[in-house]
Amino acid sequence: MLSTYARDAVLDHVLGTSAWTSPASVWVKLHVGDPSSDGTANSASNAVRKQLTAGASSAGSAANSGTISWSADETNDETLSHISLWDAATGGNCLFVDGLSAPVLTAAGFAFSFPTGNLTISSI
Repeated sequence: MLSTYARDAVLDHVLGTSAWTSPASVWVKLHVGDPSSDGTANSASNAVRKQLTAGASSAGSAANSGTISWSADETNDETLSHISLWDAATGGNCLFVDGLSAPVLTAAGFAFSFPTGNLTISSI
C-alpha cells in the first residue's frame, strides 16, 4: 500500500500540480506490526534499512532483483510481520507499507533475508 506521502506525491504528479522525482534508491525496513501509513509504528528491534534493487514492474508488481539481508548480529527474538519502503537509508520519506505473506519468527543470531525474487511489491 502506498504511504500517505507517496499517494499525495503521485496524485499531485498525475494532476500536474507538482512534479515528483522518483527516489535515487529505495530502502527496506522491518516491522513487528502494522507500520501505519507513514511507516513509523512497530519498528523491528533492528531498524537498519537495507537497500532494495528491483526490476521493472509488470502487471502491477515488481520483485527484488538481489538478495536483501540482515546479518545474524542484526536480529533479535521477535516476529516480523510487515515492511516499509523508504527513499533514504535514514530519515527520508516512507513510500510503501505492507504485510509479509506470513509472519517470520526470528531469534538472536538468526540471519534474515529476502532471496532474489521473494520480495514482491504490488500496486494491486
